[in-house]
Amino acid sequence: MLALTNEGEWVFDPFMGVASSAIAALKRRRRFVGAEINTGYYGTGLERLNLFSQGKLKLRQMGTPIYEPPGKVRRDREEFFNEKGL
Repeated sequence: MLALTNEGEWVFDPFMGVASSAIAALKRRRRFVGAEINTGYYGTGLERLNLFSQGKLKLRQMGTPIYEPPGKVRRDREEFFNEKGL
């Protein structure tokens, strides 16, 4: 988003899910329009947008490492199917 848009420009996400791209756009002073047909994702996204607008949404700062849970985490589809014997 930062590489492809400037402040005030529009960001469009036709499959916006839980509004992560919308929040990123708004945080970086872009305009946003998106669509989501899954009512579960829509509800979660709306809740996250409301929390963001109130300054209550917990966000990971840029440059902060992504949390890696302890123990083994399945990384790809092939590993999953091999584990299941499929």
